Amino acid sequence: MIKNNVLKSFASGPIPINPTLIENVWSVLYFVFATNLAISLSSNKDFRLLLLKNNSALPFITGDQPVINTQANYSVYEETKEFELYYPLSPSLALLITNSKTRNSNQSTYAVQESEVTMYNNLIYKASDEQLYASDENVLNSFVR
Repeated sequence: MIKNNVLKSFASGPIPINPTLIENVWSVLYFVFATNLAISLSSNKDFRLLLLKNNSALPFITGDQPVINTQANYSVYEETKEFELYYPLSPSLALLITNSKTRNSNQSTYAVQESEVTMYNNLIYKASDEQLYASDENVLNSFVR
């Protein structure tokens, strides 16, 4: 989905660029974007890693876009000013890269309940392009419309 959104943004930008040109260099662009993001996050002292422990019976799901910005609106493509990365690692554990001060800054783990798991699962669903994955088929069935 990120690639598709980048292609759309170049095609509809102030100086439209043919998406085929961007696709031809995507493997290099992707690496540059990822490297710049990693360097920025590691050098920014405001961001921290927080492990989310799932304390509910509902498992975390993932999709074809497993790392998402929880502050983005995945319903429409638009620039997002806020940034917080969520990455489900297993049905019971996820990683959050956040600058939020709402949780104790000394905390490295945080227990999440079913309402929060549902929120993160819905974000993964909205950010996915074609595929969702879960450890329980019933959880996936809840997203079938």
